[in-house]
Amino acid sequence: MSQQDPSDDVPVSGSAEGSLETGDKAGEASDAPSFDSVLTRYFDQVDGGQDPDPATFVKQYPQHQAELRSFFRNHFWMAGEELPEPASLCGQTIGSYQVISELARGGMGVVYRAKQNELHRDVAIKVISTGVLAGDEERQRFRQEAEAVAKLDHPGIIAIYDIGQWNGHEYYSMPLIEGPSLNQFVGDLSLSQEDAARMVRDIARAVGQAHQVGIVHRDLKPENVLIKENDCPVVVDFGLAKWQRDGATLTRTGQLLGTPHYMSPEQARAADDVGASADIYSLGAILFALLTGVPPHQGENTAEILNSVLCDDPFPPRSHDPGIARDLDAICMQAMSREPERRYQSGTELADELDRFLDGEPVSAGNRKNLFRNLASAFNKDTHGKQFQPWHTTLMILGSIIFATHLTIFGLIQLGAPHVLAYWVPRALMFLSIAGTIYHVRGGTISPRRNAERPVWSIWIGYLSALAVINVLIMISDVPQVTMFPLACALSGFAFIAMAGHIWAGSALIGVVFFLMSPLAIWYPEFSPLMFGSLYFFATFALSRHYRRASRKAALSTMGTPRSSAKVDNYAVTPKQ
Repeated sequence: MSQQDPSDDVPVSGSAEGSLETGDKAGEASDAPSFDSVLTRYFDQVDGGQDPDPATFVKQYPQHQAELRSFFRNHFWMAGEELPEPASLCGQTIGSYQVISELARGGMGVVYRAKQNELHRDVAIKVISTGVLAGDEERQRFRQEAEAVAKLDHPGIIAIYDIGQWNGHEYYSMPLIEGPSLNQFVGDLSLSQEDAARMVRDIARAVGQAHQVGIVHRDLKPENVLIKENDCPVVVDFGLAKWQRDGATLTRTGQLLGTPHYMSPEQARAADDVGASADIYSLGAILFALLTGVPPHQGENTAEILNSVLCDDPFPPRSHDPGIARDLDAICMQAMSREPERRYQSGTELADELDRFLDGEPVSAGNRKNLFRNLASAFNKDTHGKQFQPWHTTLMILGSIIFATHLTIFGLIQLGAPHVLAYWVPRALMFLSIAGTIYHVRGGTISPRRNAERPVWSIWIGYLSALAVINVLIMISDVPQVTMFPLACALSGFAFIAMAGHIWAGSALIGVVFFLMSPLAIWYPEFSPLMFGSLYFFATFALSRHYRRASRKAALSTMGTPRSSAKVDNYAVTPKQ
């Protein structure tokens, strides 16, 4: 295999070669070409019908390296095109490594098989995927991956032999594992339940050690687990790892990182506080895939998969195969709990749980203590919490209006006021006040603006419409006005339970209290307006308190955290070896 000159590893067609040679000579002279003149040469070649390679320009003009990298990345981005893939490095000598063949090409790197000449051994070399055009952030993340892995010493985590730079290419070398990836066992379902549990247990032990030194993988998936001899899994590709070092996080906040099929909900939200529990979710998703043959979240495109991760709880593995052990099913579902605090808190804790399952001992997942904890957590679930957090003050205002209205109705009834004055005037003023408050708070509109608001609006429009019909029926019949309140309690109970699926799940408990209030309103009709108004005030107070606490918690979690513009990484398949 012949060794090529490093400057020729990315050829340029046509007269571009001659032009670049001229530029090289000019670079050696005292009057090196300016950045503008280099760009002029590039566009002259493009206008001449040639296809100049940006990487060659970057290498030929090192004095303008940073500016050219930035220019070419922005140029292709504005044109809506991907950066050109760097040419293969097969046949090149990178340091002490002779590159033999390409093994895989993924979102962050290209993996080659190589021979380390000095030690006469086969290795794998990972080279940054965008080559010499890689930006500073990509290079930092690539080096971070090598540093993160080098910090670990575990047989279940790929080792790092060497890290360096060659001709503008960042690279590092590692052992060559020629076995398949774990994805093969997902596709053919060839592992028994016990073998799947052992495999995930071993992966969890390795990931647990990473967690102990502050490293979160954030892209655990079957493709990133290679199987070496004796069916031992090895975790690879720490390219998205989050590493806390000297109090600083080495990845930017506000980025969506990971592979959607196995991604945790907090990663799908691009949350700032993605921690070890995100890896636990991914481990549960891997166990799910090994048991069922499919990932827990699916869709025809990335957007559908992300929507499933954000909005849907995965079906239990036993819904795919009733033969799966209940304890293993419970372990898998606890690892994939939507709320991070309900998951196992480290890879070691998950591995210990799987050991208990394999040894036939009782597991903590699914026991009575966890059942009550999970029930409490379920009632604390909030589907669209962030969208409704700003409503906490408005809810208190609305609750106060409703309470004041029904307190007035109760007082007027006690004073023997006419029905029109006691019932209809206060109610009319109440509805006008509620509509005016919402109109003011929402900046001159009452209709919903967001998808999260539309179901809630529909529920309350239906509630108010039904209430209006009942009022009309009472007006045209001889039914006493006080019968309105038991019916209103029942309707309110329905509305709050229906809302529980769209906002705070604790609303369902409020709905139950309204149902219980209905017979009391029949038994004590003279107090029914006061009971109804007081319960509504309690309901809005509970909702307001929930969203106020959530708002304060969100504010505290972001306090002192630097923000940056959001970015979505490419969901390209990472290297398979």
